[in-house]
Amino acid sequence: MKNPPATNPPALATVTFNNSMRVSTPGTFYSKGGEGKDRFWLKLISPSNIVNTQLIGYISGATNDYEKDFDAEAMSLSSDLFYSKLGDRRLVIQGESTFRNSDLVILGANIFQDGTYTIALKNVEGVFAGAQDIYLKDNLLNTYTNLKERSYSFTASKGISEGRFEIVYTPETKLATGTTGAEDLKVYRDGNDFVVVSSGKKITGLEFYDSAGRLVYRSRPNQFEMRINTSTLTPGVYVFKIDRNGTISSKKVMK
Repeated sequence: MKNPPATNPPALATVTFNNSMRVSTPGTFYSKGGEGKDRFWLKLISPSNIVNTQLIGYISGATNDYEKDFDAEAMSLSSDLFYSKLGDRRLVIQGESTFRNSDLVILGANIFQDGTYTIALKNVEGVFAGAQDIYLKDNLLNTYTNLKERSYSFTASKGISEGRFEIVYTPETKLATGTTGAEDLKVYRDGNDFVVVSSGKKITGLEFYDSAGRLVYRSRPNQFEMRINTSTLTPGVYVFKIDRNGTISSKKVMK
């Protein structure tokens, strides 16, 4: 019996790698101890004492858009995930360009359980390690808390919470709360509608939140009276944030 003819092994293919195939990560930006980075870490502490953190920073070379070199997007909405918002993206690391004290960062969280949560600073570097303050703005209660002086505790309900909290670097000076300005600004119910009436200035911005701090409605009407149909809303307390050319007022109303 003859042996089968010998065959040559297949030729090995050559694979070439180049820099265009690399995947950039924000690891260098995230690591501590780097030079020229103005940044801080925020932490969210749950009722079960579980801590979730995020990083907000400013560094040369970054822009205010999403970039894989400086930003890291959350892979999933895990329990008590704490993040910032950039358009439709949820970021656990947000890298911005040169710092300006007029900047604003929108925060969000995936609240796992009802209870009392706390937002606090974890670390600060660069300009934030100096005189620059970091304020947590609560859009529901119209309060500003300097996180370099103390943490902030609040009550939250299970679910996604976005729009209630923001990071700002200069506290608002034109702020009216409670009954201030009551003579020319009224919020009341009329059947299935919430009605907001301003007899002094036009209403240039309007937001209202449920008792858990979730944004329910937002509008920029530029008029003296607004009606919002509430037939689809559940009964409870709602808080209005009303902007009249830079003067902010908050009003509570019951459905």
